[in-house]
Amino acid sequence: PVLQFDHLRIENGLPANYVHALYKDQTIGFVWISTDYGLCYFDGVSIKTLDLGKSSDGLQIYPSHFYEDQNHTLWISSNQLGLYTLDLLSGKIVKISDSIPGILPCEQIIKQGNNLFIASGEG
Repeated sequence: PVLQFDHLRIENGLPANYVHALYKDQTIGFVWISTDYGLCYFDGVSIKTLDLGKSSDGLQIYPSHFYEDQNHTLWISSNQLGLYTLDLLSGKIVKISDSIPGILPCEQIIKQGNNLFIASGEG
């Protein structure tokens, strides 16, 4: 069989050509793409962009790490504005870092056993 590769770029809907992170979720099979101008997902046909907000300097927020749990929640860390959860079934996005002191910047999401650890600049 011949493999065909398609490039995702600005010309077909990506908000920026520079990609910071990629993740394919296990729930609905979307490819999540972190770019300089926000979070996108590719459903196999088209690219959609989600708005996570803007930083204090007016730049779009881009995620740096992803983790999907068994409850179909995608955990999204952003080193600029914190930690978000996205319910993959309903599409609801919640910023949870506002309720966790000292979590900014979110540097990494690590799973160990049944625990989820969020590494931040504050420890």
